[in-house]
Amino acid sequence: MSWPGDRRSRLQRRVEGFPWWSLTKSIGLLPLSSSHTIDYRMKVEQEYPLSSCEVGLVDFGRPQSLLIDMDGKEERSPNSPSIYNQRELDLVVRLLDRFPEDKTNDIMII
Repeated sequence: MSWPGDRRSRLQRRVEGFPWWSLTKSIGLLPLSSSHTIDYRMKVEQEYPLSSCEVGLVDFGRPQSLLIDMDGKEERSPNSPSIYNQRELDLVVRLLDRFPEDKTNDIMII
């Protein structure tokens, strides 16, 4: 399969050298490159929400998005189609707790 403009290697180059942060032994956070629009807004408005003193997940000047990596050893919940659903929710709650309460409305979770 061919990638337009060698998109795959560009993305790979963007994530090289980023360190891992651990919220627990089995959950890590890896900063990834964000879209051009977000990068432009950060440069113009100097907004680095994941780099703030309260959160401290990404170095200042780095793209402000995260990829969440979870291991696959969870049991399926009878109430959820996702084997990770409860763990994902717990992680999102812990992650949002790191932000000041007045900033959580500005966060997009995909």
